[in-house]
Amino acid sequence: MTSRRKTPTKTAHPAHPVLVPRPNGRGALMSGGVPGNKGGGRPPDQFKAMCAALASSKEVEQNVRKILADPEHPLYLGALKWATENGYGKPQETLTVTGLDSLAASMAAARGRADADR
Repeated sequence: MTSRRKTPTKTAHPAHPVLVPRPNGRGALMSGGVPGNKGGGRPPDQFKAMCAALASSKEVEQNVRKILADPEHPLYLGALKWATENGYGKPQETLTVTGLDSLAASMAAARGRADADR
């Protein structure tokens, strides 16, 4: 009887994903994602639905009413904020940018100094 060593069979390598060009023209993404990085992304809306169900339960409503009835309660401001944001929506934040003229002047002065150094 001859002893023959059996060599392991080679497995075929999976085909590499095709690169798909990005719309902005910068680089490309692999079709199907990066190998080994499966299941990423935003979780389903089940968590949001669960939180909404908890927040709208009768027990939570009763507790918020009790807290809002007593302005001296330590959780009064938090309950008031929660109730107003859920009842009326969060207020829109505004952003005011000032000093663009002085910024432009500073940049011009810096350019002038850089040109003088040459």
